[in-house]
Amino acid sequence: MAGTELEPGTRLGPYEIIAPLGKGGMGEVYRARDMKLGRNVAIKVLPAAFAQDQERVARFRREAQVLASFNHPNIAAIHGFEETEEGVALALELVEGEDLQQRLRRGPIPIDEARVLAKQIAEGLEAAHEKGIMHRDLKPANVKVTPEGQVKVLDFGLAKAFDTEAGTTSGAAELSHSPTMSRQATEAGIILGTAAYMSPEQARGKTIDKRADIWSFGVVMFEMLSGARLFQGETASDTLAAVLRQDIDWNLLPKDLPAGDRKLIERCLERDPKKRLRDIGEARIDLEIPRSTAPAASARPVVVSRRIWLGIAGAGAAGFAAGLGLGVKTRGSATPSVKGTALSITSITGSGNVIAAAISPDGRYVAYVESEQGLQSLWLLQLAGGQTLRLTPDAVVGFWGHTFTPDGNSIIYGSKAATDPEGSLYSISTLGGTPRRILGSMDSQVSFSPDARRFAYTRLRHPTPEESSLMVADADGGNARALASFKLPEAVAGIFFGAPAWSPDGNVIATSVFRRGSVQGAETRARLVAVDVNKGAVKTIADPGWFVAAQCAWLPDGKSLLLIASASQQATTQIWSVAYPGGETRQVTADLNDHRILSLTKDGKTLLSISGDVSSTITTVPLHGGGKPRRIGRSKFDGFAGIGFAPDGDLIYTSSVSGAWSLWKSRLDGSNRLPLFTASPEDDVSWLSVSRDGTLFYAVRNRSGAEIRATLKDGSSTRSVVRE
Repeated sequence: MAGTELEPGTRLGPYEIIAPLGKGGMGEVYRARDMKLGRNVAIKVLPAAFAQDQERVARFRREAQVLASFNHPNIAAIHGFEETEEGVALALELVEGEDLQQRLRRGPIPIDEARVLAKQIAEGLEAAHEKGIMHRDLKPANVKVTPEGQVKVLDFGLAKAFDTEAGTTSGAAELSHSPTMSRQATEAGIILGTAAYMSPEQARGKTIDKRADIWSFGVVMFEMLSGARLFQGETASDTLAAVLRQDIDWNLLPKDLPAGDRKLIERCLERDPKKRLRDIGEARIDLEIPRSTAPAASARPVVVSRRIWLGIAGAGAAGFAAGLGLGVKTRGSATPSVKGTALSITSITGSGNVIAAAISPDGRYVAYVESEQGLQSLWLLQLAGGQTLRLTPDAVVGFWGHTFTPDGNSIIYGSKAATDPEGSLYSISTLGGTPRRILGSMDSQVSFSPDARRFAYTRLRHPTPEESSLMVADADGGNARALASFKLPEAVAGIFFGAPAWSPDGNVIATSVFRRGSVQGAETRARLVAVDVNKGAVKTIADPGWFVAAQCAWLPDGKSLLLIASASQQATTQIWSVAYPGGETRQVTADLNDHRILSLTKDGKTLLSISGDVSSTITTVPLHGGGKPRRIGRSKFDGFAGIGFAPDGDLIYTSSVSGAWSLWKSRLDGSNRLPLFTASPEDDVSWLSVSRDGTLFYAVRNRSGAEIRATLKDGSSTRSVVRE
């Protein structure tokens, strides 16, 4: 086969050359005609310089064998392999259209189109990986798109079986023989093009696996969306250096790119293969999820930045409708001063449907729970772009705390339902997908150990119905055991909104403990304790007389914690700071709403907290129609703790004014509104019921315990009916 280019009319077995199509390091490609079957094909011919190289011929033959094992719409098929006196050639499916490299010369690809193309690329790679084959040279030039929009992955010349060759390496010796890295491949575009898509481990000559293809897929997807080459340099060495060390400019991606798509690319472009997306099938599944590029209209947080001494410019703190977030930066002091600090709040949503939230370790994402009309669902929000991804569908369940894994790639959440009243812990990828059950019987959010090998959580009614336990389990849910148990009247505190916190040094786990009051004299109070991880010994950190204490979180230096708590006579739970091990306490927030959630970023500079502002109104509607709804009452707490009807047909309802609960009576049209009595400010009133003779029964809880009281219908006399 003389010369470097075949003339039209040249025959290679049954194939007749028509015209050249292109040239690459591994072969020259021509349009040809299969004279036996009467169809056009692409002929890939081994260059003359390599025709006598047995290793090159063997590699060429292996490409034919690899392609022969596939039958997939997103991989170009092989029609034949020819070794003749004229040369060695592959007869391939002729794919009309342009490749992605040509397409990208016109600029970035629109998001919706890029997602469709990326999904097809992922499907082709997935088919190869299922056959145990790595492509190892995925790049825009090796991805063709037909005029109908179908993707064909081309050029498996560097493909390699996972385990069929010793070491499955792409080391220096192998790179020196790579068609795209060898000296024979003198075209700079070929050299830089391939170097730009190599995974870091491939560039270093280390052992590789299918995750190298996943890296290349991430680079290709990034470039489709940005229209810009991600890694480049004047020489192949410069380009490889950029692959190994250059920071990725995420600002090149479209501003309206959905959060889930950006997260997918980020996971594909993790330089550490252990942190990278593990299976290209996950990418394919993620890209099958419909997304809107417009800002989602679902629940969004309120962003709060709190500046402490140096401040946090543009901190990614977040909270929600019915909530706020608080960003904190400390000097390493156990109780940093907050005097003179500024608090700014930006409203993002007003839905009021968000009931729980957690911020990712890097502060870029928030996972939150929406609750509406008895249905709950788990969502992921990208703070920078405001894009949302629904992780679970609406369901009649109760989400029981959730948090990100330390690497930020998954979310661990608890769920309780009628079919699973004890609750189970699940893990779900931040890209979405099918949740994986970890363990059963849980009653709190988990907290991971510093090495991420274990997590802590709480269980009620364990190991007996009169006890509750601080539990420890392996990260996969195995080896669950009680580290410390508390017997009534004490219990692990903060159910639903509670969670333990594993210390940064790994030695102790902090949790709130609640003691129920009684009429015998013991008052209701809560304290913060530290449980020794090795011995299970319990030691009180702080006990300043809190009425309620719930979730806590350590600051990274281990010298202090933040805690959700309320003091005696305090109507709302607030955020407190607790020094460790000294136990000095200080109230950090002081507003009119309840704070419920604490979630810190890994660096401790951003804190997310939900605060709730509840309102209730009473509306009457004619039973048989024919009239308009009418609002009864004037307070935002009217009817919140119960309503009932007096024997004469008047309405009896609870309300709250200036922090004290009261009972009111009015006509059904709202007229003749009169107070019956006002309870003590320390009494929490609920569960109003009216008997046939008009006696009012209701529950009261305070520091002395709980009881049911009865008040005459005119409010003149009250007695205790049942005491706990």
